[in-house]
Amino acid sequence: MYMGKKKRAEHAAEAGRGTGKPPKKKSARSLPSDKDTGPEPQAERGTAAMVESLERLPDPQVRYRQATEELERHQQAIERLSSVRADAAAQAYDSGDSVRSLARRLGVSPSRVHQLIQEARARSAGDPGAAVP
Repeated sequence: MYMGKKKRAEHAAEAGRGTGKPPKKKSARSLPSDKDTGPEPQAERGTAAMVESLERLPDPQVRYRQATEELERHQQAIERLSSVRADAAAQAYDSGDSVRSLARRLGVSPSRVHQLIQEARARSAGDPGAAVP
């Protein structure tokens, strides 16, 4: 169907195209709006700066050793973060959320939520000090 130039512009404007303004985004499913989500930009800059400084080390053996130390440190942090995430999922489940509602809110599959809960429970059963709060 042919639209005149004016009609095409009006149609584009209604759709958010051709107006010089970005189109309005459709709202994605909303996640909890904690202000403390995501890594701190400062921490990202610090990590990038640390990697860049390692890349500039002239001695390959020193560069290797220090890179290995940083990898080990970061891997330990990743393990702790995985535990924190699993414990949070288990705590939300224990306070009455269903696996399906948690999956929707967290943006993962119900099977992943179930897996996180099982990870937290297994760690809690094997280590009395790692009990889910």
